[in-house]
Amino acid sequence: MNQYLISIIITVYNKGATLKRCLNSILKNNDKNYELVIINDGSTDSSIKIIEEYSRIYSNIKVYNQEHTGIAAIRKNITSYISGKYLLFVDADDTINDKLLTKLSNCINTYKPDIIKFDVNEINSVKDKNRYMLGVNKIYSTGKEALYEWHDYNVRYGMFCMYCFKKELYEKSIKDWFCSLECYEDVANIPKIIYFSKKIVSIDYLGYNYHRNKGSITSRYTKEYKLSQFQTAYDNLLDFFQYQLGKDDKLYLSIKDYYTFHLKRKMKELDN
Repeated sequence: MNQYLISIIITVYNKGATLKRCLNSILKNNDKNYELVIINDGSTDSSIKIIEEYSRIYSNIKVYNQEHTGIAAIRKNITSYISGKYLLFVDADDTINDKLLTKLSNCINTYKPDIIKFDVNEINSVKDKNRYMLGVNKIYSTGKEALYEWHDYNVRYGMFCMYCFKKELYEKSIKDWFCSLECYEDVANIPKIIYFSKKIVSIDYLGYNYHRNKGSITSRYTKEYKLSQFQTAYDNLLDFFQYQLGKDDKLYLSIKDYYTFHLKRKMKELDN
């Protein structure tokens, strides 16, 4: 089995309309030291044909077909599917920019970090498009340091798609603490992975395009259900950090303030 530097994971569930766009954006990257792991999560549309077509052409594509379980179950067990030293999640709705893999490879070879953070561009959104852009080149010696600073910047950092994780760190971080949700699973889990990291490199590069689509999984849920899922993620996250740090710790209070603000905003959205 080839030992790739990066494993790119795409979970596909009936994404025939956007899958080719996603795959093409990855395959046009010049850096080729990666494997593309496609999890066909019980698709019944044209996704199956597209996956078969691309896997016949590209030898670094690995395909796993399974019954539909949802993306949370896949993320929890993903390290058993991959051979790369680092992993990168790409949604089948989305695209990456053509220098991202080169920048990630250079960063890994230079710094050997636990996590690399890059910026995300939100497409088809009427809201603040800069909310996923940190715009910082910096090395953080601990995850706690990164969490403190990112709260101060008040940008959103709880999305799997804005990170490249070291496999060893990811596996260790989620072993006992992963929270499976249909919505806001990122909120419940990303801060935990950051917390356990010893070196994080943030790069000022717009590497990922997050396409907001009416047909996305989260758009199918009611506001009430999404709020209940966010509340569960919120409670799980605070329980974790209180256990790790204590309820009087400054980082715990910072996380509590940050996510309480977003919880109240979601409650307000429900009332409107």
